[in-house]
Amino acid sequence: MNRIFVREQEEEEYRTVKSRCKIGVMGMGNGVGTSFLATAMAKELAKERKRYVTYLEINRNENKTFLYDSLGMDKRFAGRTFVDFYDETTKGKSIAGMVNLDERINWALCVPDQKAAIPKKSLEPIELCRMINNITGDHILCDITWCNGLEQILKEMDVLIFVMDPMPSKLIKEYENLCFMKRCQLSGQKIIWVVNKYNGGVNKREFYDFVRVKQFIKVPFILPEEMYLAEYNCRIPYSLKSVNAVLNQPIRQILDRCPI
Repeated sequence: MNRIFVREQEEEEYRTVKSRCKIGVMGMGNGVGTSFLATAMAKELAKERKRYVTYLEINRNENKTFLYDSLGMDKRFAGRTFVDFYDETTKGKSIAGMVNLDERINWALCVPDQKAAIPKKSLEPIELCRMINNITGDHILCDITWCNGLEQILKEMDVLIFVMDPMPSKLIKEYENLCFMKRCQLSGQKIIWVVNKYNGGVNKREFYDFVRVKQFIKVPFILPEEMYLAEYNCRIPYSLKSVNAVLNQPIRQILDRCPI
């Protein structure tokens, strides 16, 4: 038969490959913009159709808001199932092949307790490592919160982006975390140092003298109204044209230093 087939819509494909790049993004403390930068990196990586990007939240603490809520995952996945990877891992199930695909990103997020199928419990470091190494995707962006067994988790990363806020009070409060990260670098961990919220009020000399990091990437301060606009519209801030115009260059600088 002389039949003609026309594909109406290009299907999204997702796969697991043997060679994967695991990128850890970690903040010096709470509120420095770790998830803000990590989602921007995921969005930029996902532009390349040959890349299969997964965004994986590694633990969270009580003082941190849910990315699930800020991105409006309940709205994005209305009418379809959102896989709770923590739930599946707790049950001992294999997560290979499972995806929450939206904007060409596989979202593996911590789900708020009231929206979860079962009460949440903290996963052991070995369970988190198993999740990192078995989740579908070839570029795994791990949004890491300080937690027990952190060193074991960091060893799984091919590269670590460490995010700092130049506000003096935050630098002083989290100084021990900065020292910890420097020890990781001395032990062989590849680290990309990033200063978020960089602005004209930063005293460059005092900042340099305090952190004593030779090379770092500056990410400009983004006005709060941009963040509110993105969240009220359930969007990744980086997807706003005004934010992308400011962030594209530093985000590309970060990614260019990653082994991708």
